[in-house]
Amino acid sequence: MKTTAKFLLVLAVLTAMCAIIWEFTLPGGVYDCTDEVGFDYLSPGDWVHGPIEYVEKIDTMRGMELPDTLKRGWTITGLWGIWWFMFGSSIIIAGFASRISWGAVAGTSQDRNHTDTEPPNKPWDATGDNVRS
Repeated sequence: MKTTAKFLLVLAVLTAMCAIIWEFTLPGGVYDCTDEVGFDYLSPGDWVHGPIEYVEKIDTMRGMELPDTLKRGWTITGLWGIWWFMFGSSIIIAGFASRISWGAVAGTSQDRNHTDTEPPNKPWDATGDNVRS
C-alpha cells in the first residue's frame, strides 16, 4: 500500500476515534451548545458561541433561547488546545504509521527484492533447495 494511502487511512480512523472521544467527554461535561448538531470535533471552533454563561454544572436540557454554557474554569482557548492536541497527535501518528511496513507488523512481509515473477537473489534448484552450499 502506498504511503499516502496508508497515511489517509490511518488519519481517517484516528479522526473517527477523536470525534467519538470528543462527543463522549466534552459536550455536556465541559460545555453545552444549545443548538449543536453533534460531532463537534469535526466543526472546530463552533462549540459555543454568542453570549456564554460560565456555570458550575453543565445542564444539557436548556432551551435554545438561553446562552451556551461553559464549565467554570474552562475557556474557549482550552477547548482549542484540546482540539489541536488531538488533531496534531492524529497527524503525527498517521505519519509514523504510514512509514512502517504493514506486512512486517502483520508477519507477512516479503523480501522487497523478491516478487513472485523473479527469482530470489540466490540460485535455487527446482526442489527449492539451495544449489550452492
